[in-house]
Amino acid sequence: QAGRPRHAFPWLNTRGERLSAEAFRGRLARAARGAGIQRTVTPHMLRHTAATKLVEAGVDIRYVQRLLGHRSLSTTELYTHVADEALRSHLRRADVVGRLMR
Repeated sequence: QAGRPRHAFPWLNTRGERLSAEAFRGRLARAARGAGIQRTVTPHMLRHTAATKLVEAGVDIRYVQRLLGHRSLSTTELYTHVADEALRSHLRRADVVGRLMR
């Protein structure tokens, strides 16, 4: 503990103990402001973003389910919808068919 940087683990306090939910929200809000993010950032947003990025990166949905602690796979499958939207957006921007026709 002694040689560890103070904020190496943002979910632990300076004694190496788990932060309270309120303390974590405060740290997250300060980090967001420090990064120049104007809108409110919540732990749920962070959790949702991380899960979505994992799905988009191809991590098996069952691993994401376990990571999030969901009992039902259908709850986790909500993240695949977001990933599907991202895929469609990337495909539209790529315009592969349009490029082939030119």
